[in-house]
Amino acid sequence: RIFTNTSAIPLTDEMTLEGRRHLLHKCYGLSDNPARSSIWEWLTRCGFEYKPRTKRFFVDTHESAPNRSYRKDQTARYLKRERRMHRWYQFDIDQAQRYENEGLLIPGRGVVSEE
Repeated sequence: RIFTNTSAIPLTDEMTLEGRRHLLHKCYGLSDNPARSSIWEWLTRCGFEYKPRTKRFFVDTHESAPNRSYRKDQTARYLKRERRMHRWYQFDIDQAQRYENEGLLIPGRGVVSEE
């Protein structure tokens, strides 16, 4: 550990930035402009590691012309088929019974769960 007594630092939200700087300087001798070597030492002691940046991008051709064309066609097919799909509406029991009495809900065509 870098710091020997971290519980003794009263860094609260009420402290000003200048107050925090003064407290850290007093406790640990930190200056406003620490050297790079000091920062590197603190980070490695805290468990950080240096890793060179790696490329992060898709390599599965998800944006290739055939894939884009297929997605466009698939979306059109899905939206066309969606018209034939069942739509589910959640009603509480009172609302379902009221709709049945008004003839807006056909009994036996759906399941009304009773709790």
